[in-house]
Amino acid sequence: MESAGKPDIKRRNRRSREEWRELVASFEHSGQTREHFCAEMGIGESTLRRWCSRFGKHSPPALSREPVFVELPAQQEQPVASASSWEVELQLDAGVVLRLRRGGC
Repeated sequence: MESAGKPDIKRRNRRSREEWRELVASFEHSGQTREHFCAEMGIGESTLRRWCSRFGKHSPPALSREPVFVELPAQQEQPVASASSWEVELQLDAGVVLRLRRGGC
């Protein structure tokens, strides 16, 4: 029965702490991004993030779990000298950059 002048508001079911614990465990074992899992389950991303932190779990980032490969251009072969220098830089998740350098002797 609706009261006059009030819009029909759909109320969400409140989940118990144990239900949230099960949802968090399902998310962590799903291998899905937070965005995809939440859309599939009909829950908000911030709500899931909050419950993950309450249970002391660090949820995976909302990035794709697909590996990213970058093809490096082939360089012309040059004689390798023992005193040659080189530099390699890897950009990893969470803003981590790994730099390896070898200077010439």
